[in-house]
Amino acid sequence: MDIELTTRLEPSLVPAYLQLEFEASAPYYDFVYQDESEARRAQMILWNARAGEWTPPHGHAIMLGGQFVGLIGGIMAAELKRVRLGATLALGRAGVLSEDRARRMQKAAKAFVQPEGDDFYYGQVGITAAVRKSGMIVDLFELIRGYAEACGARRCVFQADADSPRLIAFYERTEHERIGEGEATDPSTGRRLNYVHFAMDLAKWRRSRDSGEIMPAPLAS
Repeated sequence: MDIELTTRLEPSLVPAYLQLEFEASAPYYDFVYQDESEARRAQMILWNARAGEWTPPHGHAIMLGGQFVGLIGGIMAAELKRVRLGATLALGRAGVLSEDRARRMQKAAKAFVQPEGDDFYYGQVGITAAVRKSGMIVDLFELIRGYAEACGARRCVFQADADSPRLIAFYERTEHERIGEGEATDPSTGRRLNYVHFAMDLAKWRRSRDSGEIMPAPLAS
């Protein structure tokens, strides 16, 4: 089956896209917002404004044989600051950016990996459960890396929830280099955010791909 990235999402697929993004960003939403209702309201504001790296044109749906199977929210490092500022302004205009929320957003941003130079940053990667259990997940990551390479990136960088050892183990098995960690705490709520930072050297990936090297097993459920 053909796999492709697209920014053109049929209206009927938008709820699935938003749900997958919400699940992929759950640690961030839990840290920044008071409850799920607040978080989903903010998500919808950003979606309608097309603001943030996970919305089109930066966010892409992953389609497999015409079926929606995942999403990637990614952007080159040089554009990231501008896009995040646009998201903050959209929330401010909508009247949902309280002082406490803005403070938690700033703390969370410092816990993220900090892309530089010609890095391609993907902040959100969401894959449906059926694909996570299949070998197709390897093909999806190949697609994402190929897209980053086409954008002129030298490497891909991203963060993963440190409280998900299964996810961390998967990335470590798939040629991603662990390059650091980031943590944020909010004394007023007792909330904590903890990420492991990863990088993928795209030249190394290309050499492995061209040599026919076999990639590790799928991500277990």
